[in-house]
Amino acid sequence: MIVGDVSNPIDYSSKIDYIFHFAGNASPYYISNDPVGILRANISGTFNICELARRNTDCKIVYASTREVYGDNKIDQSLTETSFGALDPLDRRSCYPESKRAAETILEAYHNQYRIKYAVTRIAHCYGPGMKLANDGRVMSDFINNAVSCNDIVLNSDGKALRSFCYISDVITALLIIASDESDNSVFNLSNETEEISILQLAEKIASAKGDIKVIVKAREIDASLYCNYKRKPLDCSRLNALGWHPTVKLHQGITQTMQSFDTKR
Repeated sequence: MIVGDVSNPIDYSSKIDYIFHFAGNASPYYISNDPVGILRANISGTFNICELARRNTDCKIVYASTREVYGDNKIDQSLTETSFGALDPLDRRSCYPESKRAAETILEAYHNQYRIKYAVTRIAHCYGPGMKLANDGRVMSDFINNAVSCNDIVLNSDGKALRSFCYISDVITALLIIASDESDNSVFNLSNETEEISILQLAEKIASAKGDIKVIVKAREIDASLYCNYKRKPLDCSRLNALGWHPTVKLHQGITQTMQSFDTKR
């Protein structure tokens, strides 16, 4: 195991076959407190990862990007890998999606100039055991943190916004399938679109799974600039489905397993 900061040059001389580049924080907490660190991980970090791949013939990079690269998209159907909308570079949250866009461009540039192999996965709302709960700011982390701490779940909105969540084992399976795919410079959407759910319904589902806690809707002023406020559009995952991947873990099962994993640590 090599412990280090991906935004610094990587000194490693042994043979590498695959690099899974997952560095880069999506948490509203870090968007507020360390936007420069997010930019460095996605931009400087991707340069360093690509340089490492250059030194390893036939090494393939699998990069964890985000659905947010699609920006504010006005189309009325599911987003394919070629659907793009606008992003305001001066928006407070743009340190995250703009640097993800830049990272994808860096990968393509290294492919064009140095023939490195890469695959981009645009992931939407992954969750499961091992995720950070405290000081995260995303609904799944916050709600499960409330539940395992035996606290009521308080919504700062009406909870009508829609989300879709993909359990970690399904994400990992997809990433391994993508890594083994023989095509170069490929891009895949990765999302579980089988159980779209409102934030209020999610809170109620988590509260029900825990028991003895309730959901309180207390719409109040929050810093909305830290969150993605674009209207949700489903991701078209047919390109990934064609490789044989489909999500298998239902939301209720995933929530239960995630809560149990944190309860055993307390």
